[in-house]
Amino acid sequence: SKTSEIRLIEGSHDIENYPESREKRSGSWRDSLDKLVQRFLKYNFVAMQRNIVGARVRRARKSAKPQISQIDLVARLQLLGMRIEQSSISKIENGQRPVLDVEVVALAKALKVSVAWLLGEKDTP
Repeated sequence: SKTSEIRLIEGSHDIENYPESREKRSGSWRDSLDKLVQRFLKYNFVAMQRNIVGARVRRARKSAKPQISQIDLVARLQLLGMRIEQSSISKIENGQRPVLDVEVVALAKALKVSVAWLLGEKDTP
């Protein structure tokens, strides 16, 4: 079967060389695979949650009159002395990039909203 063809390597030791029974090795394979999958899923869930301000940044940009593009936001941030690339703004909005505290303050100023609103502590900007 495909499972028996897979070889798990821990450190520099090949698990196929251990003198354990085939059944015990198979069980340890399943346990190791389960743990690996759980760690992968946990990491990816955490990775998706890299910031809590991203959705609010997008909302503030889109609801501004006139709307603020990501490029416009980059320019506003540069005027405040904060250099953030457009691709970073996109990652922030998608929750893929963490946001430093000084960036939160600059984003709030550039978008003309409160820091508390960006952090989700207030319902109104």
